[in-house]
Amino acid sequence: MRKLTLVAALAVILAIAIASVAAAHPFDRDDGRWRTYVVDASAIPVPAPPRNHSAQTRAELATLEADQAARDASPAIQAQIAKWDAQPAFAPWTKKTLALISANATSTAKAQRAMALVHVAMNDATVAAWHWKRRYHRPNPARLDRALRPSVATTDVPSYPSEHAVLAGAAAAVLKALYPADPTIASDAQEAANSRLYAGTNYPSDVAAGLALGEAVAAQVLAAAATDNLGTGQPGRLPGVNCEATPAGCQDFWEPTFPRTPPASPTDPFAGTWHTWVIGSARDFLPPPPPWFRPGPPPSVHVPTLKAAAIVDHDAAQRTAAQTAEGAGRRLVVDTWAGVPDKHWNEIALGLEQTAGLSLPRAIQVSAAINAAGADAIQANWAAKFIYWEPRPQQVIRKYVDPAFVSYRPTPNEPAYSSGLATVSGAVARVLAHAFPRERASIEQAEADAEISRLYDGTHYEHDIAAGTAVGHAIGRLYAAHGRCDAEHESR
Repeated sequence: MRKLTLVAALAVILAIAIASVAAAHPFDRDDGRWRTYVVDASAIPVPAPPRNHSAQTRAELATLEADQAARDASPAIQAQIAKWDAQPAFAPWTKKTLALISANATSTAKAQRAMALVHVAMNDATVAAWHWKRRYHRPNPARLDRALRPSVATTDVPSYPSEHAVLAGAAAAVLKALYPADPTIASDAQEAANSRLYAGTNYPSDVAAGLALGEAVAAQVLAAAATDNLGTGQPGRLPGVNCEATPAGCQDFWEPTFPRTPPASPTDPFAGTWHTWVIGSARDFLPPPPPWFRPGPPPSVHVPTLKAAAIVDHDAAQRTAAQTAEGAGRRLVVDTWAGVPDKHWNEIALGLEQTAGLSLPRAIQVSAAINAAGADAIQANWAAKFIYWEPRPQQVIRKYVDPAFVSYRPTPNEPAYSSGLATVSGAVARVLAHAFPRERASIEQAEADAEISRLYDGTHYEHDIAAGTAVGHAIGRLYAAHGRCDAEHESR
């Protein structure tokens, strides 16, 4: 092995030292220049903070000393500080959004849209906040007042505007627009912002500026998706005859899921036309026609092909329900991935971000990417559903194989092709594997489990899963190519 020269050795030592400082120092030099989805980082003005030794700053420091005394005497305040000092800092808002989705039985497409709106708003607000942090470089209160004892870890990150407040302002403004009847959103935002005052890490003016900036960013993000058609109805005629309301059904194309009957509307029929975040159009990422589809004219279903695919599902669902070791293993996979696709993927992403110790801007970049990519994936998936109107396995099995068959998981009320979970999982897994390449094996295993779960539960054919996966991978690669999810270099 060749020996290093003295100069080369010194260069290596210096490089290691610089890398170590950069990894430990949270004031990342790229934080204020990352890409946003909607809002230019400098477009929303934030006024300069009070000067360090001004009368207003002295008054704010006195307020923080009083807050510190209240904190020390109150376990309830200490609990609030701990709650909102999560890592990453936006994690409580991710969990809050998922809880609202569950409590309100939000549909799959609308849930993915909600997660994208919330996380895009938090991402853009964070990037904007860091732009102004770099501009003003205000030191945290404890640097000016030795009487202050922050109750959480402090850094040299400029305090103005407060990043916790900007997250609260952005997330709460979006959630109030989506769930206006929920009374806890506004109070949670105020509690999150106030927690930084009691913790002694931010001035009141930091918090006020952060809330205002977050709300302003959220308004622009909501405006970007304001024309989305969230209504019901038919997005177009079936590819066969106009049979939506006939008792005879639709000649083997999709019908409303049992026990619903025609002319019941499918769920979120216009989701394929909603606002996209990185892809140009949902129709740019359509899968090829399913194997049973005959384009005609007029288009028709090749029943033997579809029946053969349905028999595979019938067998898979029966094995899942069986009281065997294999059945128990399959049910665990199904139960893990039941419900909206974004739930478990966000739990995985938060765990990866926390383990890697990512700074807030890098972590929110990853979470915004998985949720925006998931939303783009759902839109491409929904566009395909209402081009081909593929019947769900339950419909075909009940007609041609087993009249009493009911899928293990309740069959969703929209056409099958392609699988929404497979499409979302393909996109999200590609984003996460790009962000955390050393975790690729576990991410790909989670993706495989998610995708096969829809065969196990009897709600999708194998070709639905394969087509969705391929489209999801294409969308995920696009996000990686656009630099939306770079994170690993910080966690080395």
